[in-house]
Amino acid sequence: MPGTPRVRGSMLLVGLAVFASALIIAVLRVTSLSDLFGLRLSMPWAMNDFRNAVYCPAAIFLEGGNPYDRAEFLRFCPMRDAFPLYAPATLLLHAPFGLLSFGTAAVLYFCLTIVLSVAVVFVALRLAGAESPVGKLLLGAGLLLLSRPGQWNLLLGQPALELVLATYAALAWSRRAPMLGGFALAVAAYKPTFGIPLGVLMLVRGDRRAVRVGVLAALILNVAPLAVLIDRAGGLSVFVQDLIRSHRAWEGVIDPSQQVYNVDAPGFVARLVRHRLGPPTYLVVSLAVLGAAGVALRSLGRREDRMDDRLSGSIICLAMLLSVHHLAYDLVLLVFPVAALAMSALPQDFLVSRRRVLLVLVFLLGANYVTTQSALARLERHTGAWLVLASLNGALLAGMFLVYLTGSIGRRRAGVPVAAPVPLR
Repeated sequence: MPGTPRVRGSMLLVGLAVFASALIIAVLRVTSLSDLFGLRLSMPWAMNDFRNAVYCPAAIFLEGGNPYDRAEFLRFCPMRDAFPLYAPATLLLHAPFGLLSFGTAAVLYFCLTIVLSVAVVFVALRLAGAESPVGKLLLGAGLLLLSRPGQWNLLLGQPALELVLATYAALAWSRRAPMLGGFALAVAAYKPTFGIPLGVLMLVRGDRRAVRVGVLAALILNVAPLAVLIDRAGGLSVFVQDLIRSHRAWEGVIDPSQQVYNVDAPGFVARLVRHRLGPPTYLVVSLAVLGAAGVALRSLGRREDRMDDRLSGSIICLAMLLSVHHLAYDLVLLVFPVAALAMSALPQDFLVSRRRVLLVLVFLLGANYVTTQSALARLERHTGAWLVLASLNGALLAGMFLVYLTGSIGRRRAGVPVAAPVPLR
């Protein structure tokens, strides 16, 4: 029987085995495991994203510099990548790492990512209304770390899991504790590609008070470091020029039309037309995704069933990933939607004909170790095959989004009643 000591013991053993396997594979990928069937498995750029997005900016700021100054950034951190335009609050949030040597900070962040992986699974299970015994928790965290997005976050040192936790907190607390939900939104906003679409969709969902708090909290978090940076740059106009140069340098590294790891709709369109989208076109594609999600959220309304809130939260997570620039490591944002599907914690009329299809799609997203630079390099002369493989993650994510949209809008047509809101928990 579920919950008996024998079953719990078996689950614990399985969870420990999967979790340990994930960690062993991660360690091997940065040491001796180089390739399999011609596909590169090693990570020659281990902790590269931690260096350029977390450590170097914080260390430069603490040493009295301006990490948004491209020349200054390169003197401290000589590398091809550029500091992405994160909000200045990131310099405060990650300041403790900047106080350490890079080697020590990287090891600590590696360990923190493991802890955050467990935390994300724990929160996702709780949001889905499921129990989270140690065995189930370790199994979920192990599967997350074995997935392509989970491995990337661990080995590259991406801060995506921090942002995922902030996103989940914003969605969970936006109604029952708007102050906490708003602060969580402000934390998520240090990376605009998370915070901006999240705030917009929360507004559409009706979480106005939490969004107002979030905007105010974000201003408070950013005003002090921003004032310091402007002073160090020598004035606002000089600082703005630094931002422009930094962004152009980032664009020189990230070309969506040639990028094989992005999963967003604008990147998908850029690959199809074979060139970078201009700002107006990019905005149209982004707004189309957000608008479609908004229609689904409005059709769901504010119902009395917690399962409807979980459905709206899942739609928000998918729309965030599709609407603006996101690479495959950000797919860890789907842990909550997956938990809700696996635990059958969504409205039953929605799940009846869709649950298996969605679980297959998300499994393919997590297990896609084929869309890699080494695999795609073999297809450079085969434009069609290259395009299909490079766009696979985006197509799978778009497929999931469409299933959620049609299922949500279809519920209104089927006459499902709308009632007062009950918060996620």
